[in-house]
Amino acid sequence: YRFQMNPEEVLDNIICARAHNSEQQLELLADAAALMSESRHALLVVDSATALYRTDYMGRGELSERCVSRRLGGNIIAHASTTRLKFKKGRGDNRICTVYDSPSLPESECTFSIGQAGVEDAKDL
Repeated sequence: YRFQMNPEEVLDNIICARAHNSEQQLELLADAAALMSESRHALLVVDSATALYRTDYMGRGELSERCVSRRLGGNIIAHASTTRLKFKKGRGDNRICTVYDSPSLPESECTFSIGQAGVEDAKDL
């Protein structure tokens, strides 16, 4: 096994959910918070925290009003997180991970690739 980890056991420790609107996203976030407080799950990955709100609430005025009424905002994620990472697509199959907010890690960046074997060293282009 790669990294001496059984793939089936690893997959048993992953929970995946997809929200189709902002209300579902709020429900899933509440469910994740409850799960993380009761179990050993410790990592939450969100593909886009704001995309569904942009879709559901057209226009800046409607979105602002909604954010104020639900107390949503960028600072909530910052205060609820220990370390924040930003991922973006690089050249070809490469990806870039940036540590941009952490009490224990310096701001830094690494490049990697996702291939048939999983996470791999970045490919030279």
